[in-house]
Amino acid sequence: LPYIINMRAVVKSLELLQQARVQLPNHVKNISVAWNPRGGVAAAGARKFALLNMPALKFHNQHVNFSLSKSAEAQPSLKIQSDTLPEKTLDISSKHSDEILALLLKELKVKA
Repeated sequence: LPYIINMRAVVKSLELLQQARVQLPNHVKNISVAWNPRGGVAAAGARKFALLNMPALKFHNQHVNFSLSKSAEAQPSLKIQSDTLPEKTLDISSKHSDEILALLLKELKVKA
C-alpha cells in the first residue's frame, strides 16, 4: 500500500510540473516573490503561486534563479531581474495564482 500512495504522489508531481511548461527568455536572471505571511486574502495568490507555479517554472527554466521572501512588512510583489531590461516590480496583491502567472508571462512577452 505505501508503494501505491508514493506512485500517486509521483504522478501528481509530474502533472503539476507539466502544467506551466513555459520557457522564459534567456535574459531573465532572477524572479522573486515576496508576501506577508499574515497577509490574509491579499497574499493568498502569492502563496499559491509559490506553491503551485514556481516549482514548474523552476523545472523548465533552470537558468533562472527563483526566490521567496516572507516578511511582516512585505506587500505581495513579484520582482523580475534581467540582463537587458530594467528591474521590474509588479504588485500581485489580491491576485489569483493563475493571474500572477499570466501577468509574469505578459511582462516577459512570452506566449503560454
